[in-house]
Amino acid sequence: MKNTICKQLSIWLKKRFGDDILLGIHGESMGAATLLQYAGMLEDGADFYIADCPFSDFDEQLRHLLKTDYHLPRWPLFPLAKLFIKVRDGYAIRNVSPLRYIKNIDHPVLFIHSKNDRYVPPEMTNALYDAKNDKKQLFIAEKGAHACSYTDNKQEYERAIDLFLTDFVYKASASK
Repeated sequence: MKNTICKQLSIWLKKRFGDDILLGIHGESMGAATLLQYAGMLEDGADFYIADCPFSDFDEQLRHLLKTDYHLPRWPLFPLAKLFIKVRDGYAIRNVSPLRYIKNIDHPVLFIHSKNDRYVPPEMTNALYDAKNDKKQLFIAEKGAHACSYTDNKQEYERAIDLFLTDFVYKASASK
């Protein structure tokens, strides 16, 4: 597998603190989508992941924002934006899709989302959760807008992480 920065960091951490450390990656919003995509594409050395309000597919997310936040037509803006990104940055928006790679993640994932998130619809996290085969947990926070699950639900958020770590991470670590 390709030796990524994340993999190099996990190697350094395990050298520094010992091979028996539990290493998790937590991301929020774009960071959560990024961690899921790369966890499904490359071995990064993490033992578990926490993805808070990720989008499932960038193309779908941009379409959602054009419609709900900007009230702009998809044509001609969306095709032009896709072309601009392809020319300038060298990648296609359609390839940014954690949903496409989630089935490749073997380690446990805690999916978190606020029920009232209008920026990234909670249905995207539900789709990611459904697509992951096993070792998964879902926490939908009752309160909060986008990226406010923790801010507006501290006790419940922390309890969800504790439950996830107890159910999936600590038990797996003890059996090694």
